[in-house]
Amino acid sequence: MLTINTGKAHSQTLKSGRTGTNWRLFEDVCYEALQYVFDGVLGNWDKQKPVAGEDNRFDAISKIQGSDVFCRTLIEHFGSRHILFEFKNYKDPVGANLIYVTEKYLYPKVLRGVAVIISPQGFDEAAKRASHGALRDVGKLILDLTREQLGGLLHKKDNAQPPGETMETLLDTHLLEIGR
Repeated sequence: MLTINTGKAHSQTLKSGRTGTNWRLFEDVCYEALQYVFDGVLGNWDKQKPVAGEDNRFDAISKIQGSDVFCRTLIEHFGSRHILFEFKNYKDPVGANLIYVTEKYLYPKVLRGVAVIISPQGFDEAAKRASHGALRDVGKLILDLTREQLGGLLHKKDNAQPPGETMETLLDTHLLEIGR
């Protein structure tokens, strides 16, 4: 995941021998990494679902099944039973436009009010403001997880450390940054 090239689509071969277009490799590797990291915490994984027609798709979704503080917070305070994941292998930081697009895939009334966007560079300042506005204005939580942070979660999982503490810190940081 850390060695997948960013930016314009091109074919790439990983050390594991897996070959494909860099953006598709990023999606597949992130999806598998999340399933491993959140084993027992998130379940009922599903990929590539159309939303409002065939033109709009989110990358993955899972059901919250854990009982740690992070999971309980999402369920009890954000009213969400599902987390939507977007994988964006962009060369530059994610911009505000992607936040607005992702926000359209979230429906708090159907218990899908949380998204995590995974990218190499994270959110730019406009995207951070847009994600804060989505939460403040309509109650949709969109978190930023860099590929390095996901790599850290993988390392912790290899050492039998659950992901909840890291995700709780990520959530707390996001919430504390929200201004008026």
